[in-house]
Amino acid sequence: MGQLFALRAWPNTPASRSKIEDWNLVVTHLATSSRNARLFPKIEKWRGELLQPLFQTINDFHWTLASWLEGRPLSAESISESVRLQLVERLAILHRETDSVQTCTKSSLAIQERLHGLKAIASSPSNWKRSHPLEVRLRSTMRDIQNESPFWEKFLRIESLRDRKQHWIVRDLWRENLLVDEHFHLLSIVDLGASRVEWPVFDFVRLMGSLNATMKSWANAYEVYQSFMPSSTLPELAVCVMLHRISTAISIAYWNDKLNDETLQYLHPDRMLARMSELLDIWDNSET
Repeated sequence: MGQLFALRAWPNTPASRSKIEDWNLVVTHLATSSRNARLFPKIEKWRGELLQPLFQTINDFHWTLASWLEGRPLSAESISESVRLQLVERLAILHRETDSVQTCTKSSLAIQERLHGLKAIASSPSNWKRSHPLEVRLRSTMRDIQNESPFWEKFLRIESLRDRKQHWIVRDLWRENLLVDEHFHLLSIVDLGASRVEWPVFDFVRLMGSLNATMKSWANAYEVYQSFMPSSTLPELAVCVMLHRISTAISIAYWNDKLNDETLQYLHPDRMLARMSELLDIWDNSET
């Protein structure tokens, strides 16, 4: 069971080369880990030229190619409470092992990005260029988002003034980037394109958000994470859930724009609707 994964399209820029260097630094750092030594596919040091079969150049992008990886992406149907808690435990152990990699203490860029995302929602509260099967449900959700946005913005502005301890994190811990075995044990994480030095709460929030957790599951996961990560920098649970709802709201608005963009209709509209439906379920579950 396995397949070949294209890990990421990287523009050949100094920022990309720095990101890949950090990736390799983490892989080297985890080499002696009992559980995470093979969590991230290893790649060669970026050299800026075409490397085969490691790099394949398409236009100005370099695709970093992994060899055959065991496992399959975690499906929504496979998610259970035990799977959630196993994954949160692995995340806490990963953070415990990487909390000395590229560390710093400063304000969170992710907080600023969410402030920007809320402004985009506020400037375009109704974008219904065409109807689709989720329109009625989406309209109701967008009304809720508009009602909560002022409170979120106030919170984010206050939080943007705070310094937070940060280290290298994955950031895009969406379930489809988690390769699992037949027992749903985590084997690898692919697509590190969003990885960077950031406040670790955003790994926890992204992972739990992608696992469609109820509030009870959030509370269970929070307790597990804290028990395996004694030096945790997570804020209180209510703040984690609020950051999750803000992130989900921005994602819903993003995919709504895609659904309404007529130039993208040839790009698997059924998949876009499936992603939107999943996001709406995630939004609803975070209220229960």
